[in-house]
Amino acid sequence: MTSLDPPVYDRESLPKIQPLCPYVGQCGGCSLQDLAYEHQVALKLGRLRHVVAAMEPLLSVEVVPAPDPWRYRNKAELSFSSSQSAAETRLTLGYHAARSFTKIVDLDDCLLLPEPLMRVARTVRELAERTGLPPYYQRRHEGVLRHLALRASRLTGQVAVCLVTTRCERAIIERLADELASRHPELAGVYWGINEKLADVANPDEVHLIRGEPLLADRVTAVEASLFKGELSSARLDETLVLELHRRLVGDLVPEWAGRWRDIAVTVGRLEPPPPFQVPTLMRGYSLDLQARWPAAAAGASDLLLELLAFAEGRFSINGWLWR
Repeated sequence: MTSLDPPVYDRESLPKIQPLCPYVGQCGGCSLQDLAYEHQVALKLGRLRHVVAAMEPLLSVEVVPAPDPWRYRNKAELSFSSSQSAAETRLTLGYHAARSFTKIVDLDDCLLLPEPLMRVARTVRELAERTGLPPYYQRRHEGVLRHLALRASRLTGQVAVCLVTTRCERAIIERLADELASRHPELAGVYWGINEKLADVANPDEVHLIRGEPLLADRVTAVEASLFKGELSSARLDETLVLELHRRLVGDLVPEWAGRWRDIAVTVGRLEPPPPFQVPTLMRGYSLDLQARWPAAAAGASDLLLELLAFAEGRFSINGWLWR
């Protein structure tokens, strides 16, 4: 796996290289770019084994290197700020600087993010500066522009973005979204998140779809709302309810699959879910077990509720592998 045996956990013992990323030392994101990738893997493995050995001396730990250490991430959360010089003040967008709570490193590129995603980020920075909206200043809790969350799909090549601000005029955001969509046809959706909280997190209180089609997250939110309203309160807790939830979630995404069990064999990474002919029987068994456990859990037996949730998690946590 690596040329170092045994692995090390002291980076100072490893030879340094010239990083490809020009922001190393400024950006607070990557801390190992001055090491060859095989040495990065060896260092991580050594540190991991060092920690695990104190808890489980007999546990074997390995690290699988990435096929390509560049452009592999499919999402990012960037922050807005500003930089000042004698000539101008300009809007910046990037990651937090190393060891800084407020300083932002203005990025033209990040070698861990797909190039289509970075192109969209640069356009957002340009268009956001044109609006004249000020960045949010964390120390004073003043300003408008806070974060930009982006996600790219390797399968479709599409990109979705969420511009997070404090509350401002919607028309400004709509004009920005229109220009952004006209320049980037790969955009699947432009969202506007409103965050009035003091915490410096890209977790908005409200999210509005400004341009594009609703994504799966929007459908999940709609189904959650229907559950809170009690729309399914009279439904029986069985596999029919599971199919109904599935239909509501993906009905307009994959209508030919919505609300029914899969009838083809699939794989999820290295996992091999049950063959399709077993899925209805397995789900029926799950439903019967859930019906037996639920009355006690609903009555407030917290220990049983934890067991119930753990049981459900074990059945469904692996990317919904029974549904697939």
